[in-house]
Amino acid sequence: MTPKPFLAAATAPKPSKGVLIKHKSPITMAIDIGGSGLKAMLLDADGKPVSERQRVPTPKIPTPRAVLKGLDKLKKLLPKF
Repeated sequence: MTPKPFLAAATAPKPSKGVLIKHKSPITMAIDIGGSGLKAMLLDADGKPVSERQRVPTPKIPTPRAVLKGLDKLKKLLPKF
């Protein structure tokens, strides 16, 4: 079995700004704060993804304020519920 290639940013799905999606509540935003990127996706009550994973670069100087600004940008890429 061949592994699927990593989905490059250029071919990644477009963010679904303002799209209202209905799923089993509660919806949880899972966040990964990494050295090169901040990533997030939404999960339903069963822990199943209900959105695509979104990513923004980690700030070069990752102060708490800079990371929070990055997370705010990331949140805007996720669909609304």
